[in-house]
Amino acid sequence: MRHFFALEPPPTARAALASLAGALAEPLGGHAVARGNLHLTLVFVGEVDPARLDALRAVGEGARTAAAPLAVTLDRIGRFARAQVGWAAPAAAPPALHALHVALREGCAAAGFAMEDRPYAPHVTLVRKARRDAQALPAFAPIVLRARSFALMSSAPAGRGVVYRAVARFALDAGA
Repeated sequence: MRHFFALEPPPTARAALASLAGALAEPLGGHAVARGNLHLTLVFVGEVDPARLDALRAVGEGARTAAAPLAVTLDRIGRFARAQVGWAAPAAAPPALHALHVALREGCAAAGFAMEDRPYAPHVTLVRKARRDAQALPAFAPIVLRARSFALMSSAPAGRGVVYRAVARFALDAGA
């Protein structure tokens, strides 16, 4: 199974993101991400042997003190043409988000997990198979994703898509 660390939107933000995904799907020529799969990836790990899950849990536990509870304001929408995804992202990511990303990335590398070598671009994927640029994207109110914790997630095939499931959750606590 594939694994990644992510922020899970609380119910109000999840509902707003699902609504925005529905509004973006048609203009971008794709399909909205299932409501239960909406998340903001912190670090993608990839395929992980089940015997190594405890090592990932330890990375999460070690990183939870990198940041206090945080808020990410998703106030931009767009499309990654190569990946064919529509997204919502912060115009300015809070320093706590970057600190958490760095702590997780460094923890994974120290534990022997191979990390992708590309800049971190925090976003929530809203639309998959977004095959076209839209002439006009819908107006939307910024969506605030408040996080008091983050999760280690797994990705499993399900029908014609995937289902994401939290394997472990970690409370954010910079004072711990």
